[in-house]
Amino acid sequence: MRHHNENQHEPGVPETRVSTFMRVMGRLRDVYGPANRRIAQEELRHRPNPEDLRTQHEVDGIEVEVDSEGHRYGVRRDGAGG
Repeated sequence: MRHHNENQHEPGVPETRVSTFMRVMGRLRDVYGPANRRIAQEELRHRPNPEDLRTQHEVDGIEVEVDSEGHRYGVRRDGAGG
């Protein structure tokens, strides 16, 4: 018979290194706030990923066309090519 919550550590059973780490990190997050901000009250900042920007720039010049048989293919319209 269990007398504790399923998500809690079983009394008397040794804790794994991963569960110890996760418990400590959870407590640190409660004290210091999320790791993606310097100050817990500031808004979440997202910087554009250069790889995503490069990929988006490459995809922007391609249009999808469908032929009479229903096959789809991409056509580069802006003259830039690789």
